[in-house]
Amino acid sequence: MARIYQNIVERALHLHGSLGTTGEMPLARMWMAVPSLALADGPTEVHQVTIAKQLLRGYSPADGLFPSEHIPPKLAAAQEKYAHILKEFAQ
Repeated sequence: MARIYQNIVERALHLHGSLGTTGEMPLARMWMAVPSLALADGPTEVHQVTIAKQLLRGYSPADGLFPSEHIPPKLAAAQEKYAHILKEFAQ
């Protein structure tokens, strides 16, 4: 969360230029809050690993040697499925 917050505030500061660093905008205050948020929230890497574990829990490895999105087997399956249509257009 802290890293995302930092990225958002940094972009906003860049967009607002020097006005963003003044007391007239809340961005400087937000920028100063990032380090304390990082301490309170904990290491970003721990959050990334936790989220990755939760996301990957619902997946299983692909059958075979290659990933499930490997194009040659998908192309072969599509050609087999639509062979009757392809044959019609080839004539």
